[in-house]
Amino acid sequence: MSERRSTHDSFFLRSLAPGFATGIGVGLWLKLLVQNSFRVSPRYLGRAAAITGMAALNSCVGALEQLRYGSAIRRARPPAPLFVLGLPRSGTTHLHNLLSQDDRFGFPNTYQAMNPRIFLLTESWLAPQQQKFLPETRPMDNVRWGMSMPAEDEFAIMGLSGLSPFGSSLFPRGHSRYDRHYDLSEASPQERRRWQQALLHFLKKLHVRDERPLILKSPAHTARIPLLLEMFPDARFVCIHRHPYDVYVSGIHTVRKALPVSALQCWDTDELSRGTEQAFRMMLDAYFEHRHRIPEGRLVEVEYRQVEQSPLETLRRIYEALSLPEFATAEPAFAAYISSLEGYRKNRFADVDPEVKVRLQREWRRCFKEWGYDA
Repeated sequence: MSERRSTHDSFFLRSLAPGFATGIGVGLWLKLLVQNSFRVSPRYLGRAAAITGMAALNSCVGALEQLRYGSAIRRARPPAPLFVLGLPRSGTTHLHNLLSQDDRFGFPNTYQAMNPRIFLLTESWLAPQQQKFLPETRPMDNVRWGMSMPAEDEFAIMGLSGLSPFGSSLFPRGHSRYDRHYDLSEASPQERRRWQQALLHFLKKLHVRDERPLILKSPAHTARIPLLLEMFPDARFVCIHRHPYDVYVSGIHTVRKALPVSALQCWDTDELSRGTEQAFRMMLDAYFEHRHRIPEGRLVEVEYRQVEQSPLETLRRIYEALSLPEFATAEPAFAAYISSLEGYRKNRFADVDPEVKVRLQREWRRCFKEWGYDA
């Protein structure tokens, strides 16, 4: 990446980019502002203005898109997806990218996930424009970033409903309000229904564009097994896990890298770090409490180290465990993608503080116990 491109991207992402709010409409934007008493830090007024402009575009073009595609969206019947589960920074993106090499499956790309209200009408011409403002890799790591790359459907849920923990990336001072959207256990029946409608609406729109079964990835889904099974009783799940200490240091790093390109408020880093620990524990507890609900043959668990060291063998095991289509058909595509990753440089972090290790052993004890990690 050229120095000019890097500087330009840094200014745009840190000052003007709408970030996690790219896909919201005017009504939802006003609702979020009211929830947070319009508390936007002066240094982020440029971002707030950009979100306002994007929200207006989404509402206007979204209405036109509904007129054009509304009947097709209502008729759409997307098949049950394959969900990639796992805590943030446990390898979910890597596994999602790997699985998405099988062209018998589809996936939401970055443009579609970030622009869930308007992508059917605008992707062909607006995606290349938005691509110009993205750096070549994500802010928190060296993973390639592009509008056509697989992306989290959580962006779409945030844009369509606001019922997402991504809300705390906009308003970090109110993170406790949005952290409850991980598992939605405290949500009202109306909120749960609105959340499900948002996800289903997005999947129906994707189905209008591409009728292949979807591979979806959102770490927050790890805490939502009951909701997902209610919607898709035949869904399949693959859960990837990683040593808790590695997840912790990478998770804290991600929070610190993501907030400058998404927040509308200044934040207390230590408070958010503790909030991240608690959110991860809640996700783990919800997963272990509800994974038994998934029918036999519909869930497989894999370790990040296995995916990293023996990717083809691990993918073959996933296909066999979940009775997915013939693995050999997709093996050449998997092998080519794996070869393309040669030379990838992972982030390197300092060792976890001993006091933090003690706390994680207590707070995340089920993770150590269930998956046999050495404390």
